[in-house]
Amino acid sequence: MPLKKENERRNSNKYKIARLFGIGERSFTKKEEKFFDKWFVEWEMPFELVEAAFEIAVNNIGKAGLEYMSKILSDWHDSGITTVEQAENAAKSFKKSSPYVAKFKEKVSEDDKSA
Repeated sequence: MPLKKENERRNSNKYKIARLFGIGERSFTKKEEKFFDKWFVEWEMPFELVEAAFEIAVNNIGKAGLEYMSKILSDWHDSGITTVEQAENAAKSFKKSSPYVAKFKEKVSEDDKSA
């Protein structure tokens, strides 16, 4: 990709990330820059996938943890997932096959019966 286009894409993603994280006008920290460069430059993740990882992180741990998001994105990258639809399908099959999810559903069902 030509340098000008790459810079435009990087600036666009930085703007979107700042809005997503509610960062406002402050500069990114070096740690944040490393994560964002890995996601957008090294792995060439579309913003929509980063946004999906953000939603998962917030729903699961109550905040947008960069390490948590990076683990999600790393798993998707290693699995060749490049779209939100693929990520959603992977999450559905994980939920169906995960013994932890089955145990959680079992506990919830037991709690509902005792209530």
